[in-house]
Amino acid sequence: MQFKDTFVVVLTLLGAAALGVALPSVGEPPFPEIRSG
Repeated sequence: MQFKDTFVVVLTLLGAAALGVALPSVGEPPFPEIRSG
């Protein structure tokens, strides 16, 4: 198994989620489905 690839995927998902949570007032996120709340 290539842990590096998995780490990159997880890091990307965490980064996208962090941006969506840290910048909620800027406007709708590029991936609206993330904010199902």
